Amino acid sequence: MNYTIQQLQEAAQRTADSYAEIANKVMGSKLPIPVPLKFDLQNELPKAAGRANGTMLVEINMILFEDNIPHILNETIPHEIGHLVQYDRFDHRGGDTQGHGAEWKEIMRRLGKTPHKYHDLDVTRAVAHYKSLKKLKNRSTK
Repeated sequence: MNYTIQQLQEAAQRTADSYAEIANKVMGSKLPIPVPLKFDLQNELPKAAGRANGTMLVEINMILFEDNIPHILNETIPHEIGHLVQYDRFDHRGGDTQGHGAEWKEIMRRLGKTPHKYHDLDVTRAVAHYKSLKKLKNRSTK
C-alpha cells in the first residue's frame, strides 16, 4: 500500500507522542506533546534515519521513512525519543549520558525497546537525493 507524505507524517506524530507519553509517565520526563517533528533530515544527513536535539526536536529522514515505514515507526522514533529523555533528564552531558551510553540504553529498555545504536537500512535513494541537491547548489552558486 502506498501512503501519502501527510499520512506518514501523521503516523510519525502519533508514534512520537505515544512514546513521549510513556516516557513522561514511566520516567518522569517532561517531553512536549505534541513532540516537535521535522521531516527533511535527508537534505543534511542522508544516511541518518533520525536525529534528536536539546530543543526537543526530532528530525526524520523522509526518504528512509518512505522506504522503511515499520522500522522508522518502531525503531527510529523510539530511539530519538530516548535521546529527548536524555536531554530532559540528564542534560545529555558528560560520561555515559553522551549519545548511546548506559542511560540511553536504560531509557530504551524502559520504553520497551532493545537499544540499537545504528540501523542497517538501504540508504541508496537518500544518498542519491542528497548528491543531486549538492549538484544543484553548486550550479546555482557558479
